[in-house]
Amino acid sequence: MFTTSSIKPSIFDNYNTVQTNFTNIKNLSSFTSYGMIQPNDLIGISNITMDCIDKLGDISALLTKKVNDPSVSVVTNEQLQKMQELHKELIDKISDFNLISLDMYNNLKNPGQTPDIINYMHFDLINRYKFIIMQILETIKRINVYVSLVKDKLN
Repeated sequence: MFTTSSIKPSIFDNYNTVQTNFTNIKNLSSFTSYGMIQPNDLIGISNITMDCIDKLGDISALLTKKVNDPSVSVVTNEQLQKMQELHKELIDKISDFNLISLDMYNNLKNPGQTPDIINYMHFDLINRYKFIIMQILETIKRINVYVSLVKDKLN
C-alpha cells in the first residue's frame, strides 16, 4: 500500500500566487516592449487583479480573527498587526494597479497626437505601472518575513 500525505496548503501561499501573477504581468510583451497594451491583455490583467483581491480577502479575514484572538501572545499579536498593515498596503497597491485600463482608455481619447507623443504616452503608462508592480512585489517580500514569524504560531 502507498501512503499519501495530504499537506494542506497554507492560506499564506496566496501571497506567492499574487507574486507569481504580477511577475507574469510584468513579463507581458506590452510591458517588456513598452507598446500599447492589447485589449486581451487588459482583460487578463483585470481578471488577475480580481482573483488576487479575492485570495487576499481570505487572508484579511484570518488576520482580523487572529489579531482579536486573546489566546495569541502579545509578541505574535504585534507581528500580526504589522502584517495586517502591510496586507492592507498590498491591497491598496493592487487596487491602484487595476486603474491601468482607465489610464489606457484616457490615453486613447486624444486622437490628434503624433506617433512620437503616442509612443511616449505608452512608455509613461507602462513605466508607471511597472513601478507599481515592483512595489507590489516588494510589499509581498516584506509580508513574507512576517509570515515566516507567525505561521507556526497560529494553529
